[in-house]
Amino acid sequence: MEGWGSLHFYFKARGWATYLAAAGVGSGCIYRTSVAYVFEVSIRLTDSGLEKMFDIIGIVYQYIKLLRQVSPQEWIFRELQDIGNMEFKFTEEEHQNVYASRLSGYLLLLKLHIFPCSCFA
Repeated sequence: MEGWGSLHFYFKARGWATYLAAAGVGSGCIYRTSVAYVFEVSIRLTDSGLEKMFDIIGIVYQYIKLLRQVSPQEWIFRELQDIGNMEFKFTEEEHQNVYASRLSGYLLLLKLHIFPCSCFA
């Protein structure tokens, strides 16, 4: 998001950054387990941004804290829901081995005790 109020807008207006991307769960490159999720923020800093690197890190953490304090907004939820529905409706068929590999990765999120095992009984 590059609009007013976003981190990208804030950093760009000060000449500190030219690019900002945030990736969360579901982006394909984020690691997750049943214990934790990894959230990634990538910022391409300008020379003046490099001089303010530690300030920028602090601002990112303050922004994340702000997002945690504010309840999710309905319009954002609806927009993401619509995008998900379109992705599902127009998805291309996956090759079987890619599909199986992706599904097996979800097993990392599940607790082992929910799978009854009779192989040792």
